[in-house]
Amino acid sequence: MRRSFLVFFLIAATSSCVRDPWTVPPQGLIDFPRITEPSGLAASHRYEDVLWTHNDSNSAPELFAIDGDGKLIQSYLVPDTENQDWEDIALDQNGNLYILDNTSREEPEHRNVIYVIREPNPFEEGKIERPRKIYVRFPDAGYDCETLFVWGDALYLVTKPWDGSLPRVYRHDGLDKDGTAHFVGTIPVYAMITGGDISHDGQRLVLSSYRALVIFEGAALPDQWVQTDPLVYPLNAGQVEGVAWKGDMLFLSNEQREIFRIPRSKWAKGKVPFLRGPKETVPHLGLKPSVNVTLENWPQGRWLKMDVEGELRKIGRIAWSSYGLHVGIELPPDFKLRPSSVTPPANYDDWFIPGSLFLLINPDGTRPLSYQENDRCLLITESHDGKLTAFAFHLRPATLISASQIQPSWLAIERDEQRLLVTVTGETPGLNNLAKKSIGFNLLFVSEDGQIVSWVPLTRRFSWDAPSIWGLLRFQDH
Repeated sequence: MRRSFLVFFLIAATSSCVRDPWTVPPQGLIDFPRITEPSGLAASHRYEDVLWTHNDSNSAPELFAIDGDGKLIQSYLVPDTENQDWEDIALDQNGNLYILDNTSREEPEHRNVIYVIREPNPFEEGKIERPRKIYVRFPDAGYDCETLFVWGDALYLVTKPWDGSLPRVYRHDGLDKDGTAHFVGTIPVYAMITGGDISHDGQRLVLSSYRALVIFEGAALPDQWVQTDPLVYPLNAGQVEGVAWKGDMLFLSNEQREIFRIPRSKWAKGKVPFLRGPKETVPHLGLKPSVNVTLENWPQGRWLKMDVEGELRKIGRIAWSSYGLHVGIELPPDFKLRPSSVTPPANYDDWFIPGSLFLLINPDGTRPLSYQENDRCLLITESHDGKLTAFAFHLRPATLISASQIQPSWLAIERDEQRLLVTVTGETPGLNNLAKKSIGFNLLFVSEDGQIVSWVPLTRRFSWDAPSIWGLLRFQDH
């Protein structure tokens, strides 16, 4: 199938080359029949080639020791426990295992149950003693929470958002007492976090989602890590649920019971497609650009570029003035805008047909489709007589359109052959006083073969299990 242009766009300042999600072949398969849906994963520090795992919800409260190929070493029934929704397992520095039961959404006080067990020797016969129980309460709400890791004397919990928001990180101080966790911050990647682990030396933190790994590196406390930009590693490895460090080796497990091993040397040598979310400073234009001034001759502006088979192609410029936000777009030679539609569909997914061109902005946050009050998705179409039409709509969760406008007064579009100049004026909801703001922004095309492409790294579809990294535009003073 011929492709009009590649799946990813690059901003010029991005340092690494963007590639498709990396397909990692499995190195093992869990073949023990009672392990039906492995969820958490932890790598033993005391015993060679030992991984700890367990089943997901509504299963027997069992703990399994397996090797790196997925073969069973030992199984244990954990007494005085119930597997309501076991989601993750972690090890502390003293050889204790922590099993997270994700109960806060159903529990009246928004508490999760964490079972603490002394790590047994899986090569000896024996039973597990009755575990300690820690009840950790979220201070503000109940969350879907599938990630637990331990560092020092603190437990860390990371939420799995279903509403398009950022994953939230909470810290509970104390490994032997109940209490309320404290909000630490958010992970700056829009993904559904399914597991996590911190390396034994505290140098690396990894979080998994279904389609990516999020990795923080460097000596720091987890509280400080989450304030920085991580590396994002797009991944095709099934529905990843468990992740664990063993020295410089990263182990993954998915719900299809496959085991993966990824040595750190892979990405240290640049062989793994890590991505960093671009953050661009948008320059100020003294005057509103005119369609009579071609994009190449703009006096100022930041180029948007896309990667076409390794060659960076300029597709437009972006800048702002006191009049508004100006986006110049160089349409690919073989790209044709779709015909205008009189009635917008009720579901956002229905827009994704060849010839669609979108601008997405969110003055209230760093991601356009975060369901904030002022986010807007702009669809630009063309009638058969060449007239340009713009639809602006607001979304609510599940990609449903809650409100839409045709030719809004705060949007101006000019055309010069294959060049478009779109101006989102300061009258746009939330866009007043641009110089003091940062906004989320994205430019999307849908190519002839139906691929969704973007000027920043993005998976092929909008989905909550994807590492949706959006451009963050920061407005520069005059």
